[in-house]
Amino acid sequence: QTIAADGVVPGFQRLGLHRLSGGHAEPQRATAFTCALAIPFAWLGGIELVALAAAALFLQMYFTMDVCCLILAALRSPGWRPKWPRIKPWQAGLAALLCAVTMLVLNPLLMPWVLVGSLATAGAISLLSGGQELGSGDAIVGLQYSV
Repeated sequence: QTIAADGVVPGFQRLGLHRLSGGHAEPQRATAFTCALAIPFAWLGGIELVALAAAALFLQMYFTMDVCCLILAALRSPGWRPKWPRIKPWQAGLAALLCAVTMLVLNPLLMPWVLVGSLATAGAISLLSGGQELGSGDAIVGLQYSV
């Protein structure tokens, strides 16, 4: 629901996945959409496949955040102002390493592809943005100035 409301994935708002409905303002359409995606996978390979895919996505997300924290903390970027106590580069590196090891323990064949796919997706989004500012700035230009 939040991804659709933020407009991160094109087309989700047209499907109405961003709307809250029901007596308690719940994301019923988004939940139905998620079920429609998950149930066929559960029928094909059992619920383990769905659990592995969900774990892979969450671990990849945490891995990406840890790598970003590592880079920003190591470069001492002036825009890096975490709200928690100052994170040290070794802490972020250790957290990223733990995420990568956990991914490899879960499925050593699938997880490298998840990482490569996420890096390719992030690179494509950044390059295809055409210099348009994403969030707080153009990612490629920011990397050029930081490195």
